[in-house]
Amino acid sequence: TLPVAATTATINSAAGTYPILVSGAVAANYSFTYVNGTLTITPASNLAPTDVMLSRSDINENNTVGDLIGTISTTDADAGNTFTYTLVTGAGSTDNGTFTIAGNQLRAGAAFDFETKTSYTIRLRTTDNGGLTFEKTFVITVNDVNEVVNQAPTMAAIANQALCYAPGIKTIALTGISAVEAGQNTNITVSSINSSLLATLSVTQASGGNATISYSFANNASGTATITVTVKDDGGTTNGGTDVLVRTFTITANALPVTSITSSKGNSVSLGDLTELTATGGVSYTWATADGIISGHNTASLTVQPKLNTIYSVTVTNATGCNTTQQFAIEVKDDHKAVQSTNIMSPNGDGVNDQWVVKNIELYPNNLVSVFDRAGRKVFEKKGYTNTWDATINGSPLAEGTYYYIIDFGDGKDKKKGFITIVRN
Repeated sequence: TLPVAATTATINSAAGTYPILVSGAVAANYSFTYVNGTLTITPASNLAPTDVMLSRSDINENNTVGDLIGTISTTDADAGNTFTYTLVTGAGSTDNGTFTIAGNQLRAGAAFDFETKTSYTIRLRTTDNGGLTFEKTFVITVNDVNEVVNQAPTMAAIANQALCYAPGIKTIALTGISAVEAGQNTNITVSSINSSLLATLSVTQASGGNATISYSFANNASGTATITVTVKDDGGTTNGGTDVLVRTFTITANALPVTSITSSKGNSVSLGDLTELTATGGVSYTWATADGIISGHNTASLTVQPKLNTIYSVTVTNATGCNTTQQFAIEVKDDHKAVQSTNIMSPNGDGVNDQWVVKNIELYPNNLVSVFDRAGRKVFEKKGYTNTWDATINGSPLAEGTYYYIIDFGDGKDKKKGFITIVRN
């Protein structure tokens, strides 16, 4: 039987010294003495890597920074070598800065967008544990993904507002408000570029697609403010989406007329006086019905002859259609000053001074008028005189001359006295 030599070394064993053990020889008439030997393995010359590979060279758009693209591996004739991987400059290294390497993994260094760029070029180096290298260019493609793009919220257009100044809260209805996509919420804000016009400005949040703007004018303000209403949903702007809608409109406060009323005879007049009230500040005027109005209901000037204390009221409208009401109070004094008698009669049938006229006597229907001649004889008397006496007595003409009259107004106050001259030629 032949001897057997054995060692622990294999074809893949590292360089070094390994024992060789001999045993098992058998022969008749022989005895054996065994001497063990050694096996020395020396390292062969290191070979450079011949290829570097990526398990995958594409990535979906809208990724997260740090996402794995592919695993790197190396082809090398030397068994047992280890490798490190780096991105290096050179041909094809244009987009190296957009990627990172962690161990043997190529990872995204940015969020990719297919619509912006569809592919990237990198240069990858593998280095074995003996320091030998191999470099290769790779094209990393970006896959187009069917993206969800947020749509802008909706709201109906808002009409411009023009109104006359008035205190108090005013409202504007907002309609058609929607985030469009299901499950989203909206937030509404409002602002003005003319803060001096408005004392308050606010908006409610949408309910059922509707909201309300509330505002009030600053005291006696006039002018125009541009109002901006912003509706924002929570869908974001990823992938070119829109999450904001802006509407603008104007609010105009038209000034009220600045009015005044003047009187041709002041605030106090005698019963029977004709007075002219004049209003200013508008393009049209409407006087309210009141005692003693003679004419001018729809003009700036109103002629009045009040019989008692009266407040006159006029509505003044300006060019923008705004109006305001102004009042003027007149005190009427029952002092008989407006009762005036003509002092000459010429009863000749020519229609001029044919009757004795006592102006405003009709204001005192209980009057008693008496006329006397120079001798003190009563030539005429009339209860409730109405300007009809024609200078006759019992149907016969009175002689020319001067006569004396007394007017008793029937109110217990002072009587009015004076002279009247009758002229026949």
